[in-house]
Amino acid sequence: MLFNFHTHFQGNKGPEILNLTPDELQEAPFYSLGIHPWKADKWIDFEDLISDKRCLAIGETGLDKLSETPFEQQQDIFRRQVDLSEKYELPLILHCVKAWNEVRKIKTEMQPKQTWIYHGFRKTALLEEVLREGLMIGIGPAIFHDEKLQEALKQIPAERILLETDDMEDADISTIYAKAAEIKQLSLPLFTKQAGQNFRETFKRWGIG
Repeated sequence: MLFNFHTHFQGNKGPEILNLTPDELQEAPFYSLGIHPWKADKWIDFEDLISDKRCLAIGETGLDKLSETPFEQQQDIFRRQVDLSEKYELPLILHCVKAWNEVRKIKTEMQPKQTWIYHGFRKTALLEEVLREGLMIGIGPAIFHDEKLQEALKQIPAERILLETDDMEDADISTIYAKAAEIKQLSLPLFTKQAGQNFRETFKRWGIG
């Protein structure tokens, strides 16, 4: 199976996790739930929605210095969601723009035990630090045109990779798998097996939702 760990559009082929916010909750086989830093102008209490077994992760959430939301407020909203990730033992899907140092500081302070996934990863200069911090790496459609990301992918251990279509409505997850396998110089069946194992180990509710 070609798992798609993060999409904003429901109905793509194969198992997928639909990214939702608490104020736009909709029917979906599986979803992640969180407050994006672009919408972090206020806290929405969504704890009662997390117990639903279809909720596989918290997020996307994080920090974004291009957001109009005051940065201190973003950090408060992010910390609250890290707490929810820990309380409900769910992975956290991270959005990080120009704020890796602050994300890493919060991670160091809070010492989370749950898996974090750096979704839409393209900050190749940070790769060693991100891997050292133990994050999974989310690879999406940028893999087709970002040569630095293609080179970085060669250095990412296969067991640390998750694949996503993100906000590309017409993206086909199968093409992302094929491109990633090609770059990693692995057969598509072998790479798909590893990526599936990564998905199941990260999103533990998937098998019981």
